[in-house]
Amino acid sequence: SFLPGNNQTQIHFISNVQPYSIPYKAGLRDGDRILTVNGLDITNNTHEDVRNMILNKSAVKLTVMYDPKYLSLIQCTKSDLNKTTSSPRSNYESKERKLSKDLNTILFLDSQGPVNIKHCIIKKESAYKMIGFLLRYTANLHMTDGVKINFPAYNSGLRSGDVILFINKKNIEQMTHNDVKVIIQTLTNSNQTIDLIVINKNDMQRYRNYKENNVIDWNSILSNNNEDDKNEEQ
Repeated sequence: SFLPGNNQTQIHFISNVQPYSIPYKAGLRDGDRILTVNGLDITNNTHEDVRNMILNKSAVKLTVMYDPKYLSLIQCTKSDLNKTTSSPRSNYESKERKLSKDLNTILFLDSQGPVNIKHCIIKKESAYKMIGFLLRYTANLHMTDGVKINFPAYNSGLRSGDVILFINKKNIEQMTHNDVKVIIQTLTNSNQTIDLIVINKNDMQRYRNYKENNVIDWNSILSNNNEDDKNEEQ
């Protein structure tokens, strides 16, 4: 993100750093102001130039200064714009984008870019007799289908085509489909929360390829989700 200065100075800063992503592990945080890229002063460069300098390099060394006031300012600006330009359709799209940002975590990066997982917490609501999705077994995948709009599953962020990897912190990839259905049905019937980690079906081959040569630190990811759950309850 950037803010134009009163003169030629351009303020380029970091926003939307995803937990456990490569930038996060390198130490970048929301609100960091970029001063140099690979040793070059970029305070007089256009934002497009800075983007190209970062995206066109396989390795980037940044000098940053943490100053969250820039992030607060741009968030206020975006909020004001949303108030003046919102419509029923744009409000829906804004809600979807916020939901996606809140739920998604970058699992890993490969040559094609990031692969995200999604953390969906389904809480059965008294207004609905069901949580609102079907479970299919296709190509050895436990896949969601027929997710009903505005039902608990949909409201949690679950969408048709999501592949379930974890249920309540337990990996279910190698379980039989019948066992997975029994777990979900039991949790639903007892009105317990269903905590899912899912991945888009289109990313499954990349996920499998990555696992062949790399270790995924699921303990850290699940632990981070536990902290998010506690904060949400507070």
